[in-house]
Amino acid sequence: MLLIVLSMVFFGLAIKGVLGRQWGGNRFDAYFFILITLSTLCAWFPIRHALFEERLAEASERFLSTDRISVNCLSKFGGIFYLRVAGFVYRGSDIINLKSSTCEQLQAYLDSPALVDNYTLYSLHVLTHEAMHVAGEFNESLADCKAFQRNHKMAEQLGVPSLTAAINSRDLHRFRSSRHPYYSAECEPGRRMDEGLPDAVWVPSS
Repeated sequence: MLLIVLSMVFFGLAIKGVLGRQWGGNRFDAYFFILITLSTLCAWFPIRHALFEERLAEASERFLSTDRISVNCLSKFGGIFYLRVAGFVYRGSDIINLKSSTCEQLQAYLDSPALVDNYTLYSLHVLTHEAMHVAGEFNESLADCKAFQRNHKMAEQLGVPSLTAAINSRDLHRFRSSRHPYYSAECEPGRRMDEGLPDAVWVPSS
């Protein structure tokens, strides 16, 4: 919000200079272009932020075949109150809230989906997991297992090539941690939480 206000201030000063000419010189002088540049730079970051949220929301909507999802990338200050979670959805809500670090990792993943480490790749799983909550599954272990069986679908909706999405999804389950609070030994191919999805891309975890 502060950057938007600054952008408007710089833009207003630029227009005032053009109309008033109280600083002398040409109407479109260096001062004008400096102000316009500052205005554009201040506006770019929140616009980019909003566009990225919209990209995540649209992918989640296609993933769940709905048109009512919003994604909110929390600010670093806003995430202070949710230090122990990477994302969350309130019961009955259609808003996926992601910590700023999760959104940063998602951006890094989408910039180079074939060349990311497991820590960065995990952000994809967070988004898929939270989408499972929007779909109505609030048992954390079940939501997590549903996400492991569908991560490739979310990746594809985000624009990741199918082969890369499949490899990413396979790796996410293969290297999951048994120390994670949502871990269940039943979340394995052929075990109780296996939904038998014909296009599931997952392998036994290591």
